[in-house]
Amino acid sequence: MTAEELIKDLGGWEGYRVDFAERRLRDEASGEHAVVVGLVSEGGPGLCGACGSACARVHEQEARWVRELPVFGQSCWLRVHQRRLEVSPSFHCVNT
Repeated sequence: MTAEELIKDLGGWEGYRVDFAERRLRDEASGEHAVVVGLVSEGGPGLCGACGSACARVHEQEARWVRELPVFGQSCWLRVHQRRLEVSPSFHCVNT
C-alpha cells in the first residue's frame, strides 16, 4: 500500500503525509498490538481557519493522538503533528 493510499483510507488527511506506519506493542501484559501511523504536515504556509488566508507564522506545534477505526483487526492510532498559526499579533484573524 502506498502512502497516498494509506492517507486516503484514513479519511483523506489533506495537507499531511505519512511519516511512518508501524505495529507496536500496546499492552505488554496481554500482548496486544496496535497499528500506529505518524502524519506530518506537508509544509508550506498554513491556512487561516476563519478566512482561508495563507499564514506562514507558527504560534505552536504539538503532536496529538487520534484513535482511528481498527486496521487489520488491530486498534489503530494516528500521531498527528498539528500547527497553530499566528495570524495576527493578538492570535485572531484580522480579515474577519
